[in-house]
Amino acid sequence: MHAARWQCSQRYPPSTSTITFHPPIPHIEPSINPPSMPLLRPLAHTRPLLRSLPRTRLYATSLAHPLLIPPSHPLLREPGTIPLDASWHMPNSDRNARAEFMSKRLPRARFWDLDEIAEPHPQGLVGHMIPSAERFARAAGELGIKPESNVVIYDTLGLFSAPRALFTFKAMGHERVSVLDGGLPRWEKEGNEVETGDATKVETGDATKPSVRLPAFLFHASDLLLNTSPSTNIKTEKYPTPTFDPSTTLSHDQILAILISATPAALILDARSAERFHGTAPEPRAGLPSGHIPGAHSLPFAKLIDPETKTLRPPEQLERELRDALGEERWNDVKKGNLPVVNSCGSGMTAAVNWLALQLLGVKSGIYDESWTGYASRENAPVVKTQVPPH
Repeated sequence: MHAARWQCSQRYPPSTSTITFHPPIPHIEPSINPPSMPLLRPLAHTRPLLRSLPRTRLYATSLAHPLLIPPSHPLLREPGTIPLDASWHMPNSDRNARAEFMSKRLPRARFWDLDEIAEPHPQGLVGHMIPSAERFARAAGELGIKPESNVVIYDTLGLFSAPRALFTFKAMGHERVSVLDGGLPRWEKEGNEVETGDATKVETGDATKPSVRLPAFLFHASDLLLNTSPSTNIKTEKYPTPTFDPSTTLSHDQILAILISATPAALILDARSAERFHGTAPEPRAGLPSGHIPGAHSLPFAKLIDPETKTLRPPEQLERELRDALGEERWNDVKKGNLPVVNSCGSGMTAAVNWLALQLLGVKSGIYDESWTGYASRENAPVVKTQVPPH
């Protein structure tokens, strides 16, 4: 079957299709003590994993919500919409995402902590691994989110960590979720109101009891003004345990299976900077070598974002960057569904920016959840360094 493709004639095309693997890639837990793997040395235990990586077939089904919206989108005018601040900063940054949220945020926003709402890595190599379905449900319910809730996710850098939270919600089957393109910086630049001071409290009990007083939800979007009740109470909800889609994330063992395959079983797309990818710049995590997984391709996520507006580039520019990174033949194979894509980065965060770009172009892909931090922390993991990056 040919790959389903969007005809992107406008900046924010309506969501008309979603793409799924058929059959899905099975979820395989990473080994607690994985064997060492000298480069090009086959591993018998990975051969079944290699066979589990199917050729991708793409099927279109309906979607209720767009993945990416501007501040003027009607979803942000619906009283039941829940804004989520999913800001996260690099380990070498002195910024504190939660403190910044407490200082300034979208009206009625809640904070989605990507480090806390996560499963511990089996070997403690990396944080913010995708949460279990139970952990996700508990966190969503504590923030007053229900399966039918409209959720709009943003971050304070424009488009950096919000796609990772979007990826998580989608992996758990939550359909009514979008990312605010340009995040808080664009929201403010376009004249919309922000909330300061004490954040909205989510409490248990009767939602009609006026014990918590919230600021009015006032914002400017397409010359419209929305004013919700300033005395609304928000209560916790019971979010049923969702069904996690195991094809969305790949384990270390599945990456090993890709590496030893005689023919490409999947394509690894690295979202880190070109300098980190080629090994000419240090990693932000102390003691971690830079370089890349053998056979990986470099597509820094920053190339997909407009440096002035901090918004995702238009679809035609996204496709151009992908074609340049992969080459015409590989990109065509990806679009046709003949070559699955696995996104990677430093720790699974900005890989979701590349994932989002691919989704908007009609290509489903997965994320190597532990990414470079988990991979390069393992003893004898083959690392490629390029002293002079190719042109």
